[in-house]
Amino acid sequence: MRRYGLDSPTRRAAVDRICGIAKLYFKSTTVIITLVLESHQVLAAERSWVAGGDPALSEPVRETPYDSSFCAHGMTQLDPSATFDIPNAQADWRFKHNPHTVPAGGGLSSYASANIHLTTSGSQNPLVPSTLPVGSLCIIDSRPRSASGLSDEDKSLLHDLAAMVGREFELGFEAQRRKVEIGQTEFLGAFLNTLLSIDTTSPTTDPTNTALSAYKSATEKVRSLTSAHSAAIFDLRSLRAPMPPSKHVPAPATPAKPRRNASVADQFKVGGGSIFLLGSSGDVDYEKVVEREDVGKVVCEAIQLYYETGTSEYDGITKLSPLDPVLPYKTTGSLLVPVFDVAGRPALLLVLTSSEKRFRFVRIPLHPF
Repeated sequence: MRRYGLDSPTRRAAVDRICGIAKLYFKSTTVIITLVLESHQVLAAERSWVAGGDPALSEPVRETPYDSSFCAHGMTQLDPSATFDIPNAQADWRFKHNPHTVPAGGGLSSYASANIHLTTSGSQNPLVPSTLPVGSLCIIDSRPRSASGLSDEDKSLLHDLAAMVGREFELGFEAQRRKVEIGQTEFLGAFLNTLLSIDTTSPTTDPTNTALSAYKSATEKVRSLTSAHSAAIFDLRSLRAPMPPSKHVPAPATPAKPRRNASVADQFKVGGGSIFLLGSSGDVDYEKVVEREDVGKVVCEAIQLYYETGTSEYDGITKLSPLDPVLPYKTTGSLLVPVFDVAGRPALLLVLTSSEKRFRFVRIPLHPF
């Protein structure tokens, strides 16, 4: 839901039109298009859900309780072609006391829906379905229908309309993806141009130094482009970090001389090396992170794990981040991206974190310059 931007949805004209077409064809009392979240559902589009007219596209979406949702029952059917048909809610033990039914003061006697399926981000994993339902297109009547329910033709059309809604959400995601991709490309170009013009002779401990400002701005921009809650860039060039297995570049006899006079607050010694915080932003205090005595060891373990598994993303559930020992407990997902110099040595480490439950970083490929 978050990947498609549907955790905080807005009304969409195309989806609203599909809702109107469904009401016109089925001649039903009410039609709603729902998105089902963990604690509630929202009406992405609606026709005659409440008295007084339908809301304008500029109005916020309406929320309804999860506990009384018919759609949540229908979404247990993972078959994209399935429909959920309740000809008489009063005759179904699951909904006999539902507050939306006519005897309870609502307007629902019969209900039918088709699920809205979206492609999953883990579709390459054979254990993950290629699509999952996120909501439903629902037709509601104040009178019961015949026990036979919808005809096969009506079920097919209901399914097709739900697929059209899903396609509109997919198109919206693609448009947003392209927008983010353009933003990423523009940011990288501007950031590289800034770094090329930096005066590296001035101490980077100086708060007015251009380099510190550039790295700080970079972390803020990266956070906005990835929806991360924190971002940091670390300088690893003075750290004796592990080399890739295919590289046989000897480690320097002595640690590289830091490019700035670091204070105890942003520097520590591990095995003769040092890590420097170049810039950070967000809800993690990275100044405190680099003060920890074990952070050098933890960073080296993270890089070694990257060599062995190629893993850079950790969801905090199926994959625990190697940086967990030095990050706050509130951190859930994290992304660790090492950057290497021309000799193959780790030079920088980009760290992104989130404190949102079940957060996933979505990979968006960048076009080359």
